[in-house]
Amino acid sequence: GNNVLGANEASDLVNQLEPRIVIPHSFNPPNGKLLFEPVDKFAKLLGQKEKEWLPKFKVAKRDLPQDETRLVLLEKT
Repeated sequence: GNNVLGANEASDLVNQLEPRIVIPHSFNPPNGKLLFEPVDKFAKLLGQKEKEWLPKFKVAKRDLPQDETRLVLLEKT
């Protein structure tokens, strides 16, 4: 296929690695053209109830979550 992980495979990998932050890059944005699986499916598999779309994201060590994985969704530019 399209050389990206699907929502199931990506969520399995996140659960194995347990990163503090996940920033998906190949997904269907809301109301987007269907090329990949919807980001909502990935978020649901990760147990993320709230989704926040950001225009940009700056990583600072002091702001990293300690006990959970944060899903960061970047707005399309």
